[in-house]
Amino acid sequence: MMKKYNSYFGNVKKLNKLIFVALVLDPRSKMDILKRGLIKAFQGHPEVAEELFNGTKKLLQDLYECYSEAQSSHVPQAQAQVSRIPSSSSTSTMTSSSTRKLSKSKRSWEQVCDESELDTPTEKSELERYLAEDREVPREDFDLLNYWKVMQGRFPTLASIARDVFAIPASTVASSLRLRSVDV
Repeated sequence: MMKKYNSYFGNVKKLNKLIFVALVLDPRSKMDILKRGLIKAFQGHPEVAEELFNGTKKLLQDLYECYSEAQSSHVPQAQAQVSRIPSSSSTSTMTSSSTRKLSKSKRSWEQVCDESELDTPTEKSELERYLAEDREVPREDFDLLNYWKVMQGRFPTLASIARDVFAIPASTVASSLRLRSVDV
């Protein structure tokens, strides 16, 4: 029995870090609970806890980047339809002097916007915003899948990751064991 345990959990470097990603995607836990749990689990080996924590953090970031790229490559239907709308003929009735004034003010506005972009810090990613928010209060009736369904509007990329991660079975049964337990 110990041999089977060691084959799944004996070597920390072989642990599937997706189980830790699932913990981080639970808004009642997030990164701080993961870190505390790893430190407690590996009390005599803080370097192991740190390695697992950093590996999980990197995996989550890599997943986020991968899913973000995949989602950005798909053009939303509404955006595609808006680009096909013909321009209104009413705009062609403007006089040339009003067009010049509008064009000059548009250039000035664009210049102001370009300069202000240099002053503003970069926007936080969806992942950074999620991790920065306070943890949810643990409740008995908390529904994790419903949470991500509701939060899909605020965190669409993370909701996709959560949907896929939570669909993975937490454990497996070797097929030979499964066949032995069935009486034919």
